[in-house]
Amino acid sequence: MTAVEEEWQLNLNSPNASRSSPQLNCMISTIGVSESYYTILLINQNAFGGGGLELQLWNGLVMLDSSGLGTFASLATADEKIQWTTRMELDSNGLLKVQILNGTSTTWGKFGGKSNLLVSTQTTLANLNTYDPNITANSSGVEFGNQRVNKLILRKVRVYTNNKKSIEQAVDRVVFEN
Repeated sequence: MTAVEEEWQLNLNSPNASRSSPQLNCMISTIGVSESYYTILLINQNAFGGGGLELQLWNGLVMLDSSGLGTFASLATADEKIQWTTRMELDSNGLLKVQILNGTSTTWGKFGGKSNLLVSTQTTLANLNTYDPNITANSSGVEFGNQRVNKLILRKVRVYTNNKKSIEQAVDRVVFEN
C-alpha cells in the first residue's frame, strides 16, 4: 500500500463558540500503536486554545510536524455538517505525508488541499500495509462537549497500491453518536 484516504463526516447539533465546544480528534496511523507514526486532526481546538483545525504528526510521544488552518474560528452553526478526507501517503523514498483534502464547513468554508493542513516527515517505512481503519475508529472521537455532537462517521476508506486506487470500501463506521 502506498496511500490511504479516509472520508469523514461530522454532524453537529448546537455548538457553543464561547467555549469552543465541541472538541474532537481524528487519528490515522501507519501501524496503530503509540510507538508508530500517527497523525491527529484536532477539530475546534489547536495548540493555542479553542477553535480552528490543526493537523499534528507524531512518532510515539514526539511531535514531528504540525499545520493549522490559519483561522481560529470556533464552531458556531447549529446542525452544521462538516466533511473532509484525510490522505496518508508514503513515497518510494520513505517520505510520509498526511494531508486534509476536500474539506467543507459552514464555519471554515472550504479547507485543505493546499499547503495548510499538510504534515510530513522522512521515515524508514517501506509501505503502509499495516494500516487498519479499526485503529482509526477506536482512536478518534469527541474529547469535550459530546452533547453538542450528533454523529462522527468514518464514511469510506480508499487504498492505493503503486499510486493507483485498488480498493474503495464504504465503511460507514459510527465513531460517536449521541
